[in-house]
Amino acid sequence: MVTYSDVVVLYLQDNGGRPVSHYVVEKKDKKSGIWSPVSRFCRSPSLDVTGLDEGEQYEFRVSAVNDLGQSEPLVTDKPIIAKYQFGASVLTYLRLSFGS
Repeated sequence: MVTYSDVVVLYLQDNGGRPVSHYVVEKKDKKSGIWSPVSRFCRSPSLDVTGLDEGEQYEFRVSAVNDLGQSEPLVTDKPIIAKYQFGASVLTYLRLSFGS
């Protein structure tokens, strides 16, 4: 299970030789099967994801964007189960780290 302090690392393979301007980050609740935006314009190669429901399974995907366009997304290789670390008073979130 993933707790609020855990980190998921995704490595993007190729930026086409151009600098990355920003990243698009999405999550998919395994129950609904629908991808929803976490950030459409993330400038940092890491992001804290908040608002996860305890016990739910999530997948994440990240695309890099530069002047050539948006890359194919990189998807987590297995679902992540959100879990509170210290009980209900602590907000469940996940730190995603990505970059080339």
